[in-house]
Parts: sequence; structure tokens; C-alpha cells
Amino acid sequence: MTQKFVVPHEKALLAQSGTHRAETMSTSPTSSARVGHPEIYLRSWEGPVAVTLVAAATLIFDGVTPAVVSVTAGYVGLVLLGYWLPDPRATLALALLATLLIIIGHWISITHSSPQWQSWVNRSISIGSIWLAAIFVWRIRALEHELQLFVSIVASGGDAIISENTDGITTSWNKGAEELFGYVAEEVIGKPVTIIFPPERYHEEEMILEHTRRGERVDHFETVRQRKDGSIVDISLTVSPIRSVEGTVVGASKIARDITRRKLAEHELRNSEERFKSSVVQSPVPTILFDDQEQILAISRSWLEAAGGISPTELHRIEDWTIRAYGERSDEILELVRRIIAAEPQARMDELTIATRDGRKRIWNFVTSGLGSKSDGRRLFVSVAQDVSDRRAYEERIQLLMDEARHRTKNILGLVQAIARQTATGDPRDFVDRFTERIQALATNQDLLVSHEWQRIDVKDLVRVQLGHFADLIGTRIHFDGPTLFLNAAAAQTIGLALHELATNASKYGALSTDAGRVEVSWQLVDGAYTMGWIERNGPPVRPPERKGFGSTVTQSMLERTLGGEVKVDYAPSGLQWHLTCCAADAQEGRRLTDASRPT
Repeated sequence: MTQKFVVPHEKALLAQSGTHRAETMSTSPTSSARVGHPEIYLRSWEGPVAVTLVAAATLIFDGVTPAVVSVTAGYVGLVLLGYWLPDPRATLALALLATLLIIIGHWISITHSSPQWQSWVNRSISIGSIWLAAIFVWRIRALEHELQLFVSIVASGGDAIISENTDGITTSWNKGAEELFGYVAEEVIGKPVTIIFPPERYHEEEMILEHTRRGERVDHFETVRQRKDGSIVDISLTVSPIRSVEGTVVGASKIARDITRRKLAEHELRNSEERFKSSVVQSPVPTILFDDQEQILAISRSWLEAAGGISPTELHRIEDWTIRAYGERSDEILELVRRIIAAEPQARMDELTIATRDGRKRIWNFVTSGLGSKSDGRRLFVSVAQDVSDRRAYEERIQLLMDEARHRTKNILGLVQAIARQTATGDPRDFVDRFTERIQALATNQDLLVSHEWQRIDVKDLVRVQLGHFADLIGTRIHFDGPTLFLNAAAAQTIGLALHELATNASKYGALSTDAGRVEVSWQLVDGAYTMGWIERNGPPVRPPERKGFGSTVTQSMLERTLGGEVKVDYAPSGLQWHLTCCAADAQEGRRLTDASRPT
């Protein structure tokens, strides 16, 4: 079988008159192909016979002619015989043989009256001629060998290699082109190369020819072509201009590589990337996908919502996020992200405080890791965030409660100790009853504090609990008056004990010891001060105690020490009047119990 093929000008002398001529190349398995002419190597026995006959004939002719007669043509013919021998070096060997025969011929040739030097001049010219011919033939054989190597590479290569002239007519078509496009060489050589172009791609040939005529190369141009069966194939095309000996562009060489599988893989990868982006957007966990160019590729709705309702159109780059979430620390956080991109960690955890759009400070825990590369080579990173603000607040609250419990336990024990000591100074026979009552009042306070989780104790609830054993008198002989105010734990504990002591004394010695007596309890906030009053009316006459016991400690000194305020007690003829005044910030919710509240 023979194959039509044209060799580009750079490698052979086959470009003529601006076109390429197709040469026949034997591909017989029993012989080596020769480029440019049919295979006519002399067989193993023919070569030596032909050389012997030509050499003998030339020497005989030289011997029977006068010494001055030139026999150059015969010896040159002997050298040219080497062109048909398998080894290119045979030409040089024949030139050496011809040189020896020329010298021998001088001595055996018929003598002539001409001088000897004339004979030697003629033979020197002959020797020079045969060596010029030998070098020429050897060079031709070397070029043919190089060209044959190139032809073999082109013919057997897996890529489709096509050549065309400057008019777009196909001039060569290799085996790879046959396999890729389905046409054999005879079907396309001599026809426009657009035979493999889909109609919508005809304009590409004009572009290619325009570049070719300007001597420009087209590298890795990705496009599509149409096979003989009408199917479309994705290819990567490289086009190089072909020049003549004079340097004129006479055509173009095209190398087309089938990239269908790569395109399918890229398409699948893009689909996978889109599915992943979609899953990121829909993720219930705040998630962001970005690349090594700091471009945000996808961001979950949960991320945007947790950040205070940021629109996805506002976030195109990581810097857009850091500016909105970190404000003045944007550059610092952006540098952290760049270090992560450079290191490409498997997983990195960072806990950062962000600012939401509505101004709230939230603590987010970020886990960032590399995901590999996109189809276009960019490296991908994903960061998953979790808002741990509530958890951190809960942990801090637990720690605070533990600290408070430890602190308050010490205070309560100190208070119990003070109650016991003060109660013991009275009549020993009443010690158990009086001590039990005061411990019960303290327990009542604690129950109220526990039910309110040691915070936000309503003054009205506190008064009602401490006067619980006079519940039937509330509203008739006992009246409350004051706005809704919330006390902190320290204030509630000490004020509760004071109210219990005042109520106990009123039931024994004051307004509640008679049927006509009344008690008015009031509280209010005035110019940043918290005030509270206990006023008894229509009771028996009262007088200051002869000595100060636990009652005076609880209703006066303990309050002043705990709340940093002032207590005034007036033993008026109409009944006891008790007034507390302190800074509202010291009594209201928000102030922690201090060591000053410990009774001594």
C-alpha cells in the first residue's frame, strides 16, 4: 500500500512553485522507505557486482586511452553508484577507490607525446571531481535519512497532521488525521480543508489563513471540527507557516489533537463544581467558598443571615467580607486569610469576633481547609463558621454563677453567724425561737432569689414574701406603693432581712400589735437614687431601744454597708418611721454582691 504525503519545506526540497507535490512512499515491511523516488536499493549481491563491473570497465578504458585523455566521467559514475547502496558512507568508500584507480590508470595508460605534468593535472581534476560528487551524494543521502525520520514521525504520530497551501487546499493528510476525522488521504488532498469544518466555523479558516500569510503561528487554539460521519470532535489546533527556500510563506502545517475526553472531564468537573457551589449556598451551616485569588465563589444564605442580612451581591472578594465584618481590623484579618492560602492547610481553626450589619458583636469559630484545584487551575478553599457567642456567654455565665455561689455561700454563712451572735445576746430562753424566725426569713429570701435565678427581684415580690405571715392584712392595714423596680441579689437579700425585722418588731411592739395600727411601705427612684420607706401609724407609742441588737444591725448598719446608702430611723409618737436612701446603681440589677455586704 502506498500513502500520499508531503514533507514541509524546512526538511526537504519538495516545495515547488508555491505548492507541495505529493510523493509516493513505500511502506513495504520488507524494505526501507526512500523519500522522493521508488525503492530501488541494490540487493546484497548486486551492489558488489555493479561496483566491480563499473570499476573494471573504467580502469580498462583508462588503460587503453592516452594518459592525457580524461576519464573523469567513468570514475564519477562509479561514485554515483553509491547513491543506490544501503549505507550512505559507501559513497565515500567508492570515492577513495576511484582515487586509487585514477592513480593506477596513469601508469597503465598508453603513453603520449604530451608532458607527464599534463597527465597529472588532468587526473588531479578528476580526483577533485569525484570527491565533489561523493560529498554531494553523501549529503543528499544524509538529508534523505533525516527527512525519512521526520516522515516516519509524522506518519506514525497519534496527532492529526495536515498541510495546506495559502489558498486553503489540503496538500497532506497523515494516518492520525484519517483516524481522527474519518477521511482517507485520497478523499481530502486537493480539496478545501473546510471539508472538516462545521458551517458555523468557516470563519476560523479565514482567520488561520490570515495569520499564515503574515507568517504568524497559532498555538493551542481550541475549537471543534466535523468528522466524516457528521459527529463533532473537540480539538486543540496548532498552526505553523511553511516557507519556501526563498523564505516565502507557501502554506501551513496544522497539528490537531483530540481533546474530547479532556473536555468531557472538564464539563463533568464544572458540573461537580456547580453542584458543590449550590450545596454551599443551601448549607444550613454558614459556609464560604473562595479561591487563591481571594475571589468568593459561593457563600451560604445561612452565612449572610448570621452576618445580619448582607446581600450576596456585596461580597465578591474576601476583602469585601473583612471590611464589613472586622472594620478597622480588616487588613489584619485579610493578612491571616492570605497566610492560610499560602499554607493550604488541611484544617485550621480560628475564633474571631465579627460585627454584624446591625452592629452586634458575635464570636464565630472558623474552620478553613484547602479543597484542591478547579478545572482552570485555581486552588479552592472552604471555610465553615459557627456562631459560638451564646455558648461562650453560657460558659461565662456558668463560671460567674459558680463564683457567685461560692461568694454568696460565704456571705450567708457569715450572716448566719452574725444572726446567731446577735440573737444570743438576748434572753437565752427565747434564743431558739428568735434564731429560728430570723433563719426562716433568710431562707425565704434565698427561696425568692433562687426562683429568680439570683437576679431581677421585683421589690413588690420581695415585700409580699417577707410579709407573707400578715397576708390577711395586706390591702387593709398594710399598703404597698411604688413602681416596678428590680433589685440585684445583694440588695434583695439585705432589704429582705430588714423588712422581716421591721415586720416582726411591728407585730410585737408597733402598729401591727393593735387592731387599729397600719403600715405603709413605699419605694421609688428619684434623680438616680433609690428610696424606700416603712411608716407605722396608729400604733402604741414607741421609743428608741436601750441597746442595739441584731434588729438595729439588719435594719441600719448592714444596709448602709451593703448598699453604700443611708438609713434614717425616727421613733415618732405616731409610730416608727424608717427610710433607706442609696444610689440606684447599687441596688438595681447589675451590681454584684461584694465583701462589704458580709455581716460582722
